[in-house]
Amino acid sequence: MADTTTMINNGRDWYDLFDTSIKIGLGALISGISTYYITKSSHKHEFSKEKFNQKISMLNSASDALEKYFLATHKLIDFLYGMTEKNITNLDKLSENKLNSFTAIDQNYLNEIDNALLAISKFNLLGLKGIANSIYDYDKVILPIRNDLVLTRELKLTSDEILKLLPTLSDKKTSMHKKINKYFDELK
Repeated sequence: MADTTTMINNGRDWYDLFDTSIKIGLGALISGISTYYITKSSHKHEFSKEKFNQKISMLNSASDALEKYFLATHKLIDFLYGMTEKNITNLDKLSENKLNSFTAIDQNYLNEIDNALLAISKFNLLGLKGIANSIYDYDKVILPIRNDLVLTRELKLTSDEILKLLPTLSDKKTSMHKKINKYFDELK
């Protein structure tokens, strides 16, 4: 009888050992799978968060460059309007001081065109081709006037014609701001 009890106890010990091993193994397997999926989800979230931050940074940079460009165009238009108000239609009739001012304003405009091109590139990378095209449309109003003045040294617009340009430019600028704001609101 003692032999039978020992065999039963030995069998029970093997069963308990096997049962414990299965429980530990399954627990480790479940824990490993859970850790894998939690880590994967966490990394995905971190990547998504970093991508979001990069988009915000790129959008801020492009928007800042765009505002500097708008300011430069405004200064150029303002100078041209001042010329027409004083009945000066030729750059050669400007005083040396005013010609230097025009040269500085014009150079700033040209520099900001370069920055606007970088902004266009960033807007395109963000998938905002509509904003990029709007910048080109805005510049199509200003650039021919500026180029004609620099090449011919003659301003062919009147003050009234310049004033008529302002609402067009303002509408184009407002449209771009709305598109950027919409993108900000939809950004994920």
